[in-house]
Amino acid sequence: MPELIDIKLEENNHVATVVLNRPGQLNALNVQILKDLEVVCSRIEQSDSPIRALILAGAGDAFCAGADLKYVTDARLVPGAFESYARYLNKVFNRIEELPVPTIAAIQGYCFAGGLELALCCDFRIVADNVTMGDQHANFGLVPGGGCTQRLPRLIGPSRAKEVLLTGSWLKAAEAEKFGLANQVAPLQSLMETAEAFAAKFITKSPLTARVIKRLVDKGMQVDLRSALEMEVLSVVQSITNSADAAEGLRAFSERRKPVFVGH
Repeated sequence: MPELIDIKLEENNHVATVVLNRPGQLNALNVQILKDLEVVCSRIEQSDSPIRALILAGAGDAFCAGADLKYVTDARLVPGAFESYARYLNKVFNRIEELPVPTIAAIQGYCFAGGLELALCCDFRIVADNVTMGDQHANFGLVPGGGCTQRLPRLIGPSRAKEVLLTGSWLKAAEAEKFGLANQVAPLQSLMETAEAFAAKFITKSPLTARVIKRLVDKGMQVDLRSALEMEVLSVVQSITNSADAAEGLRAFSERRKPVFVGH
């Protein structure tokens, strides 16, 4: 695996923990972080990957304060440079969203703009009680470019999303949970422990089932109900008739034991 420069990666008991590691810059998203995240995505996407869940966190006092504004300020003066950055950022965010394993954002401190957009790419968000979340693009005459206008309303509904985006206001932990941005609030000192316990819920489950269910939920939200239900029927037929994990699950049920899944 290529060397990681601006993130840290640890793997333990089938859980990958990725930590954005630019604490002096509040983990602002530069090109190197995006390159590092792509490397991690490639690692997890491999068919023989042992990873069954991913935790995404930030070092220091912030999860992520957004894009690296110094880079953005310089890039806007070079024809095509900012568009290249924006498209690359979206490419990486899409890969994170489409990872075949459950993903958990463990969020402390500041989570703004591109940081919020990164968190929205994860399946779940666990926030520390000291968190401040929001999107401040509108405060500075800017438009979000990392998916916030699309992923946020799909998560919390269009009215709530417009409130967050158009007012540029900050949300504390309780408000984030009320809005549906946070699955769980944890004390700052036990944030990672809480995220690890959450991730542990997935590691004994079938990797194939997790992959299929994620795809059905995400793709189903983008089509009409009947089309989504047809996708589900096709998937369950494929699973029951061809999946080793489904066969193992049925055997384990009849034998009154815990299944041991192989991932296909």
